[in-house]
Amino acid sequence: MQRRPEAWGLVIPLLNHEDPNVQFFGAHTAQVKVARDWDAFPRENAEQLRDLLVQLTAHSIAIGRGNFILRKLFVAIASLAIKLVPGHPSRWPGWILSCVQAFSEQGGSAERIHQFLVIVAEEVGTADLLGASKVQMQQSLRDAIPLVVQAITSSVNRSVSISQFQSALLTLQAWMTIFPSSDLLPFIPILIGLLDPSDDNEAIFIAASDTLQEILSKSPLSDGAATKTLTEPLLVWLDSVGSSIIAQTLDVNEVSHSLSKLLVALGDHSALYIAANISSSIPGGCDAGFARATTVLLPLVFCH
Repeated sequence: MQRRPEAWGLVIPLLNHEDPNVQFFGAHTAQVKVARDWDAFPRENAEQLRDLLVQLTAHSIAIGRGNFILRKLFVAIASLAIKLVPGHPSRWPGWILSCVQAFSEQGGSAERIHQFLVIVAEEVGTADLLGASKVQMQQSLRDAIPLVVQAITSSVNRSVSISQFQSALLTLQAWMTIFPSSDLLPFIPILIGLLDPSDDNEAIFIAASDTLQEILSKSPLSDGAATKTLTEPLLVWLDSVGSSIIAQTLDVNEVSHSLSKLLVALGDHSALYIAANISSSIPGGCDAGFARATTVLLPLVFCH
């Protein structure tokens, strides 16, 4: 049924149905029609479809549709952007900003905005694009970087809900390969500061640790980069805080397991630096602490 041209007309009534499963099928139909049957869609109606899909998604956010439905609608929007953004003139300039504004105007929460931004990065990153179309889509992501940085920054603190905090760090993880290093660096001290084992909520520690692991392994700061702003601050933290976690851990728990993964990621990232500076000092007179921290990491360095 989804392959028939008439399926376009089913999207709205299906989304408005009282059964969430039917609503999901409506969202899925929109995604499938954009992704698979775009060539048969009348080009003169493309902008109207764009506006309608954003409106339907904003309305679905406003009335509290479930995550699984919204995710399908977000994917449909990203799929449509991949069709409309490339070209001169673009038929959807500033598409990320315009969508975020539309969702926010309908009361979309920060968590919903983060979910949308994660899907945008995922869908555009895996899109089968070549040449000028790929360049133009990548530029549309770069144009949205200030918006994304602001969205993450406003959500990475202990005053927000845990779910919003976690969704913000998932956004950072999804966008860190798009960000230039200059936009990643300010997040490092924030993330290290969140590695606080005394915090009552382990989820904060684990989310911050997971994000630092991604920065160490997959971002523009991977492969030994940013030793002064990434490696050394983590080694100082390891000596002052991380070592106490290790000393106090009697049984493996989620925090100690997350710390172990962070140590492995740091060892992989900074192997040459650690091996070359085992007896060196770092700013602040932490010679002994630096040596202790690097000693903890040396077995990880030489077993990789």
